[in-house]
Amino acid sequence: MKTRKRKRMANVAGYVQLTLKIAQEHDGYVAVCEELGVSTCDDSLDRILSELKALVVQHLNALERNGVRAAFFREHGIHLHRGRPPSAAKGRPVSVPIRIDEIVTRVTEPIPAVAVT
Repeated sequence: MKTRKRKRMANVAGYVQLTLKIAQEHDGYVAVCEELGVSTCDDSLDRILSELKALVVQHLNALERNGVRAAFFREHGIHLHRGRPPSAAKGRPVSVPIRIDEIVTRVTEPIPAVAVT
């Protein structure tokens, strides 16, 4: 597994920082990635964050596969930071309570380098 992670990080063009918002609604929670416009709902706070992170990764991978990442980032104001993410941000979200019923989290996601032919 370390080899796979090392290989993934070796092919990194940079990283993005995205805003995840989780709000309690009725009997459960709703989570949204503001920049990508993906969302999910669940009755477990622990599960909803991992579900949303998985959706974010799937969305970023789809943008890459379809060759529209740069245009999408430009259109939605997503900044690609060059280089490796700061070590403090390595997979560790930072939670900032905004209101009593809302959690805002920033996540850092590596973005693969695009092969130029």
